[in-house]
Amino acid sequence: MSVFTIAEHILSQTGHLAPEKLERLVYFAQEDALADGLEPLFHEPIEAWDHGPVCPALYFRLQGRLLVHPGDLGGPGGGLTQAHAAVVRAMLDRLGSLGESELDALARDDAPWQRAHGGGARAGGSFQISEIEIAGARGGGAGRAGR
Repeated sequence: MSVFTIAEHILSQTGHLAPEKLERLVYFAQEDALADGLEPLFHEPIEAWDHGPVCPALYFRLQGRLLVHPGDLGGPGGGLTQAHAAVVRAMLDRLGSLGESELDALARDDAPWQRAHGGGARAGGSFQISEIEIAGARGGGAGRAGR
């Protein structure tokens, strides 16, 4: 699967979203899948940018948009395993109602972003967050609060 498949799946569940909110939900879906011991939802890299974790492939595809609607990224967002679909649904139940600023704060408090970004010490750069770091977020990951 690609990051675009996951983004379309999220959009099919939520309707239209602001690009930044979609970015964060995609990140937290990947974090939850990996922390639950599942295969990654997608393999495109995630980087620690100043404002939070970003999948550059998705970011550049969404650049300049005010809203993203189901179908905008080229597909129905299908093809997820039952386990992956359940992880995305649980993440949306937990985080889907949060606003962009709340999701940004959670993402920047998340241990993988903190480690990769250096807690702000590397401001202005971008650093890849490995799948291993994302998988290790259970217990310390802010996005998993309340689980």
